[in-house]
Amino acid sequence: MTDDLVYTSGMVLFELLENSGLLKKGAVNSSHIATSSVDDLLELSKQSAQITSVTNAPSATTTFTHSATLPLSGWPTPCVSVKCRVNNVRNLGQFAALYSDRVYVPNFLASHADHWDPNEQGSAELRENIKNDVEVLVAVRPLIENGHIIPVSPQSGVCARCFNAYESSRPEVEKSDRARRELEKAFFESTTIEVFRGRDGYELKYSGPEEIFEHDFYGDLSKEIVEQLKRMPRLHRRILEGKRIVASKTLRNQIGLHKQLAFNVLRDARFELAMSKVLGTSYLADNVMQMRAINAMLGSQAVEERNTMMYNHLTTMVPFLIDIQPEDLLKMRRREEEAFILFRQALTQAIEEVRQQQGVFTEQHAKALYSDVLEPKLAVLERQMKKGTRDLRRFTIGFTGSWAAAISFGMLSGLLPFNLASIAAAFGIATVQKTTETALMRAGQDETMIQEDDMYFLWKVRRLAQ
Repeated sequence: MTDDLVYTSGMVLFELLENSGLLKKGAVNSSHIATSSVDDLLELSKQSAQITSVTNAPSATTTFTHSATLPLSGWPTPCVSVKCRVNNVRNLGQFAALYSDRVYVPNFLASHADHWDPNEQGSAELRENIKNDVEVLVAVRPLIENGHIIPVSPQSGVCARCFNAYESSRPEVEKSDRARRELEKAFFESTTIEVFRGRDGYELKYSGPEEIFEHDFYGDLSKEIVEQLKRMPRLHRRILEGKRIVASKTLRNQIGLHKQLAFNVLRDARFELAMSKVLGTSYLADNVMQMRAINAMLGSQAVEERNTMMYNHLTTMVPFLIDIQPEDLLKMRRREEEAFILFRQALTQAIEEVRQQQGVFTEQHAKALYSDVLEPKLAVLERQMKKGTRDLRRFTIGFTGSWAAAISFGMLSGLLPFNLASIAAAFGIATVQKTTETALMRAGQDETMIQEDDMYFLWKVRRLAQ
């Protein structure tokens, strides 16, 4: 498929939402969704899958074409909160605008057609889920419509939920088993679980390092675990008294949350890798557990690890990025295409050098890169540009003022013909034009040198943010 068609697919997707009434004046039409029939909503889901079919998507041509993981894409996992989903996809939009050539995301709106089961999910829940999906898509509508973020749908019956049902070869099974064991161990060692009595029964809260969990999560305890708690009188009594109990290793092992979390990450990673392979993209993740799964199944993946580092620390290296709309960044990229390529290459190389020397690239490295390298270079460019502008203004004001005064006097006294060359010659200032051209040429050479600097694009981005 050509780039024009990719652009059209994004537009067609939103035309579908507008024409079906799910969007009104660019905003989610909640009242229409609430009164739409289940059949109409499922048909819309099916049509969105056809529009964004992976068979129509172009293959990647550079390592800067990415396939994002489900959480980064705004998928309702591991968190179903619309606020979290919108935040994730907006962060992806910033990354895409400043670094990627193109980012593919799974079309979550298309999943309802294959997976809605009236026995498991009521019509009200379906309507709410579709409303949330549309709201997430709207959050990055400009990037979808111009083809920079591309929702894609696999063939019918294939998605993250059911991908594990497909058989794998024995080597793949062995790699998956090894990855599962590593993930289970990592989740068990890094996860804290609190057990308490909630309004609806026994609940748990689990949390851990920020690079693993973006926030605290809550869930219900199974009946089996509740029965085990009742066989622990002291512990159970404290829970009934309203206290939160930090689960011991034994209780955490009985709850088995680490196994479920490992299963979820591995299931999603297998689906994401399959999509990435079909599209020919590099894999984009922001979570260390996702990268552990990838490395366990495929071995060390340098490009994917660099993508993760870049994504996680981009706003630290470019702190003023949060003040710029992604669509404005894309406009600048189109205007300054060569400067953008130089900047991206330099930034990628800088991160790679740190990673090779230190073995990792952390938040502290990102801060140091900005304060010790990027910010000083931006300051030099700013001084150079201001100096060139100041020198040209000083020269222009001086000569123009003298020239204008002389011409005015000559015309008023009738001594000069209305011919610019004759005017200049009569007052002995024929060299003004030549001198001006020289000054302009010098200023142009200074600006050209600045434009050739590998941080010129970033300098323009900071100007845009101011």
